[in-house]
Amino acid sequence: RLGFPDENYAVISAGVDVDRYKPDPTSRQRMRNELKLNANDFIIGMNAPFVPENDFATFVKATAEVIKYNPNVYVVIAGRGAQRGNAGVMALLGGGTLASRTTLLGEWSDLSALFNACDVVCSTALNDAGAMTMAAAMLCGIPCVGTGRGAQGEVLNQFGIAVEPGSPNGMTRGITRVLEMPAEKRAFMTGQARQHIIANYSIQGAVEKYIGEYLELANSRETARVVA
Repeated sequence: RLGFPDENYAVISAGVDVDRYKPDPTSRQRMRNELKLNANDFIIGMNAPFVPENDFATFVKATAEVIKYNPNVYVVIAGRGAQRGNAGVMALLGGGTLASRTTLLGEWSDLSALFNACDVVCSTALNDAGAMTMAAAMLCGIPCVGTGRGAQGEVLNQFGIAVEPGSPNGMTRGITRVLEMPAEKRAFMTGQARQHIIANYSIQGAVEKYIGEYLELANSRETARVVA
């Protein structure tokens, strides 16, 4: 409608550092020790600021349902505002089993270690804000369950589990699928997921695409100058 042509454009996704985010058993064990979690515990993780568009209520309801039937399931949440002093978060968790099995980290810098410590990483975002978080977790070899909105759905593709936004039941089903997934199927899915992110969402690839676009633009301007 603005008069721009439908061709001659490129979309370059934000990239994730494939050297920083990778499977790391040592970091996994170190982080679990720090969180006082056992090797056989199943950890549901989420990294997101405590803001309305990240729909913490859906995540909390979903994980509470999973925990109800699985005594070795624990939850770890990182992100701005995701801390014990936040009355909003504490009201969602309540004072029961879920609260006792949930660790709130607040803003956390070592996300590679955090993701490696998890068994599934989730996003209940009502927009595509969690896309690169999903990509980083997938690079670490961790299955992801997300709402699949916009770019988040493109990142998950067929290598993660997309559920309907705002649905605790959908998120519960997605997490349960990972929880019950046979080891060989999980290994295949996470291996394919890492390759998908490397091929399409690496920061190295994004830089190469930017350079390519700049060079093409520079060459086209030089050609136009010569023709003129």
